[in-house]
Amino acid sequence: MEDYLSEVAKKSKPLATKRLRLIKMLFNHGVKRNWFRFNPANGIDYFGVEK
Repeated sequence: MEDYLSEVAKKSKPLATKRLRLIKMLFNHGVKRNWFRFNPANGIDYFGVEK
């Protein structure tokens, strides 16, 4: 997951951040429904956007 997001971030950091946000939401939903014990995406930091 981190490798994929790093590749996306090379092209667009905002897009990588949006995708990470979506991945985290999906895993959090799965944790609430007891499909997963934990969210593996929680350890991944968002990609900073330079202004």
